[in-house]
Amino acid sequence: MEKSYEDRHWANDFLYFFKNLWIAGVSIVVGAAMAAILIANLSPVYRVSATYYLNKSELNSAFFTINEFQFYNLLLLDIEQLIGSRSFFNEVKAVSGAGKNIDDLTMEEYLENLYIEINTDSTFFKVGYDSSDTEFAMNISKRIERILSREAAKIVRISTVENVDGSYLSETPVAPNKVMLILLGAILGAFIGMSIILIKFVVNGELKTYIEAEIITGKKVLSYSKYNMKKRNIMHLLNTMNNEDYHRVWQNILNDTEQYKQRFCTILTCDDTGKNEAFALTLAHYMGKTFERTLFIPVNPSEPFSSILTYSYGHENKLIKALLQNEPLSKLIRNVSYSFDILIGTDNRIGFSLETVDQFDTLLDEIEKTYDLVIVSVSTEERLLNSLAKKGPVILAASNNSSRDKVRHIVSNFEAQEVRFLGIAFQE
Repeated sequence: MEKSYEDRHWANDFLYFFKNLWIAGVSIVVGAAMAAILIANLSPVYRVSATYYLNKSELNSAFFTINEFQFYNLLLLDIEQLIGSRSFFNEVKAVSGAGKNIDDLTMEEYLENLYIEINTDSTFFKVGYDSSDTEFAMNISKRIERILSREAAKIVRISTVENVDGSYLSETPVAPNKVMLILLGAILGAFIGMSIILIKFVVNGELKTYIEAEIITGKKVLSYSKYNMKKRNIMHLLNTMNNEDYHRVWQNILNDTEQYKQRFCTILTCDDTGKNEAFALTLAHYMGKTFERTLFIPVNPSEPFSSILTYSYGHENKLIKALLQNEPLSKLIRNVSYSFDILIGTDNRIGFSLETVDQFDTLLDEIEKTYDLVIVSVSTEERLLNSLAKKGPVILAASNNSSRDKVRHIVSNFEAQEVRFLGIAFQE
């Protein structure tokens, strides 16, 4: 069995489908709207019909030995077959009189629009014709009216069919059935929407929900956050934090620092959405309420978060260049709020060399003397991850854009690297 299917769990799958039901909802609305547009462009179809009656007195005198209702039913079925026969169709066309488009009428069109209503509990029945051209429908119905009694008499050899009501036009259209078409459009839309959700479910290789993250990693989700990365403002991110979720992370970090007497906590980011760095930023703000001196270091942040830093501070600071130029620590640090500082480094996805890794370690040693707690967010491909893991615990920050295989691979290496893995921070 493939790895991707070993992580399946009914709660995760149900939550994924529930969260994506909006796709089916949109598809239903679109399907119903398309049906409404179709109805608006279709010509209304009207029905012209006449009512007929089987003459019982003549039938009883001619066929008094057979069961009455059985015979009526058989005769009505014969009349229905007669009206739908090609010979009857030819007789309809042959009726004298001017007829609009009557010569162009085909047998297939005649049968498609022919209307016959038979009630087996009665000797009354209706015959008519449906068309968007009411004049044409009236012409066909009157032609049937003129020849039906004569042609039916050929079956029983006597005149048994009498006309009760002449041909009349229905007051409202008989087609299209607006309610039924809209309902069918909505059903088709729902089917397409559910198919899209199913295809996404099968094809998508990203984490679907926080439940799946827990299944893959074997750890509980410590926090669950939602960030709007379009609002390029650090203070907006700080105001979106959920204190209840952050309290669980705070408790885990506090317990770890008290036990191991270390001042670093690494947030390992799993994708490039910027949401994971946003979590690390707000975590530093929350932890700063407990620790007097707290510092946040975003190492090579993703582009969305990097743009927020640049937008917030009005210029771009290069961490690696600063390290190579031996810039003092004071020139790299900015105060964000009353609770924490930030070390600006927006070298977007520039790899660390052996030289800069050593210089960064030296910088961290200097920082450790100054700050009580340091929150470092770092991408999974950074070379300094092993060094950071030795300085403190690791929290895996993932979102519904993170690759399942990537998360699985990271967690599988934690044991070999002797990483103190506290849990998961899941972002949407």
